Amino acid sequence: MAKIKIDFNVLVDNQKILDQKALKEILQGNKEKVIKIAKEKGIDVEYLYQSIKKEFYNIKDDLCISVAVDAVVFFKEDNVHNIFLVKRKHEPFKGYYALPGGFIELGESAEEAITREVKEELGININIKSLITVQSKIGRDPRGQTITIAYLCEAESKDAMAGDDAEAYKIIPINYAIELAFDHNEILEKAKKILM
Repeated sequence: MAKIKIDFNVLVDNQKILDQKALKEILQGNKEKVIKIAKEKGIDVEYLYQSIKKEFYNIKDDLCISVAVDAVVFFKEDNVHNIFLVKRKHEPFKGYYALPGGFIELGESAEEAITREVKEELGININIKSLITVQSKIGRDPRGQTITIAYLCEAESKDAMAGDDAEAYKIIPINYAIELAFDHNEILEKAKKILM
């Protein structure tokens, strides 16, 4: 087997160089240390993992397909379905609101991934109710070809707190008109048909 060479100096995320210490921690699976280092450097942790995997396995961007998860997280109050949105801290779509979600990590199921992502971004637990859709249109994510699996999830609490890659969060009625990041408006419309 050919030895894979990793150039510690060219691993770049959002135009910022990741140092050798952070890379070693990622390769050793020490996620919490990596998150701490990345946050100190202002680096998008999810995109960082994707960059590391591409570099480690020597995969070209145009040959790599990423798989993500997204969630329409709702709770019902006064006969109205309300949903959680998160404000993106990083590009792409920095400053836009989006559905909570992120990339599936190695060794993780889609259901485990969405449960983790919602917990990281909103600080709440969820109950997965159903699959909404699988979105795979080319160009839906400017970072590269990305397939997302979207779930309809009921929040166990409405007392959330923004964290991880979420700069802030908001709760809105599901029928409220708002422009979301990526193709999340399409996902939301499909969720409405299930809920309403």
